[in-house]
Amino acid sequence: MTLLLAAMLVCLVFAGGAVSALAEESAQPVEPVETPEEVKSDALFVKSVTMTKGADSVSVNIDFDKAVAEEEKDVTDTHGGMITINGASLKEIGDAALSFKADRNRAVVTVPISALSDGDNKIIIFEGFKSDSGFVTTVRYIYNFEAGKTVADRVYRSEDLDDYEEVTITSVSVPEKNGSNTTFYIYLSDAIAPKKMIDMQVRSLTALKGYHGSGVTDQPCYSDEELDLLHRYQVISSDNPKSLLYNFMFGCKAYNGMKMHPANHNGDASAVDMTPYRNIGGVDAYNLYQCQERVADTTAFYISEGETKAKDNGGSMQPLSYQIHMEANRIQIVFKGDSTRDKETKVTKILTSAGVETDATSFCENTLEDMRQPMLVGLKSGFLFPNGKIVKQDVFFSYDPVKKSWIKAGDSETVVKPDDTLNNQQGYTDEELAALAPKGGCGGAVAADRIYTMVFALPLLLAGAAVLAVRKGDKRESK
Repeated sequence: MTLLLAAMLVCLVFAGGAVSALAEESAQPVEPVETPEEVKSDALFVKSVTMTKGADSVSVNIDFDKAVAEEEKDVTDTHGGMITINGASLKEIGDAALSFKADRNRAVVTVPISALSDGDNKIIIFEGFKSDSGFVTTVRYIYNFEAGKTVADRVYRSEDLDDYEEVTITSVSVPEKNGSNTTFYIYLSDAIAPKKMIDMQVRSLTALKGYHGSGVTDQPCYSDEELDLLHRYQVISSDNPKSLLYNFMFGCKAYNGMKMHPANHNGDASAVDMTPYRNIGGVDAYNLYQCQERVADTTAFYISEGETKAKDNGGSMQPLSYQIHMEANRIQIVFKGDSTRDKETKVTKILTSAGVETDATSFCENTLEDMRQPMLVGLKSGFLFPNGKIVKQDVFFSYDPVKKSWIKAGDSETVVKPDDTLNNQQGYTDEELAALAPKGGCGGAVAADRIYTMVFALPLLLAGAAVLAVRKGDKRESK
């Protein structure tokens, strides 16, 4: 009890007038890595890269879409590490120089001719390259000069994994309910997105622009140009075989032997290969595209109770049945559980696009109704993130519903989840935490979820220790 009271007192001292502001925040896990502040400024796009050869040196002109400086200046010391030529940064190349040009939107790289090969030459401008005017690149730009050419070709998706910086999964949060939906977070070893990016699971580029692009008047999440870039990088869209739709893996016991919805693709069960990618611990792993096929798409028709005329499935929730959001160093996965269309439409039959009846009486839009089962989540090698980081090896985590923890495939120990929210640590339920939490919002599930600043770190740790102490006391008394 002493430790519990100490946690309450410290929380009151530090919280001060911030409680009302925190109350307005939505509950989120503590973020171990923040998106760099400069990445939040306006994006700087590279328009072209050209080369001018001299007798002893070469000038590489990088033209941007915005002004980079008000006056000409040398920025080799501050920016030289952000550009490489054939794998060597400008700081590693003797006599290399980098300068901003004020009269145009240009940066000029000057290197000795010995820095180039006789064949192809590759130049990379890294994400986070910041101009004096405050604009910053938000993706990695790879350009290739073919032998003898002075105009470089843009490489959107390199086949060489070494062209990208590696990120790995550090932990996975315990699945929890968000209303009727289920959600959890995958945490990576570094930032993976330049800003909050939502609904990246949408299959069609055109559809994603319609949901969140430039034409959306109510606070669009993306510009159409951003989405075009993500498409060219093959990060999004089902027509890119390397997109996240095919590199994000999920499975649970309920999905073993999963089949596509019988009304999709005019009932042709062979239209989509539903073979699981792997089976780990008795659980099949499917890619996100396959998981979406569980849900009836827009080609289906249905008949409502008391009616005979078939209606089209224009309200299909297939693109939103699984949602992938990215921000800072985390991926959020949301499994739809709040669809009421089966009841609202009073559906009695679901038909193929040709009007053939199936045995389905549900659109199957609710995708993970039971969290208390073994699950799998994984990222495949080649999973490329919006800011140019990449996963270089397959990695899978298995969920133990009894221990409420994720275990990395091949490991025998449970994974420590330092990024997880307090209400899921130690295996507590929400009811248990509510009973144990001190009054006044310090140390309980809601307060812990809303802590973002270092000033609250001490009360968070003390409150967590207090709850654990009480829990251990309970266990001793029950023996």
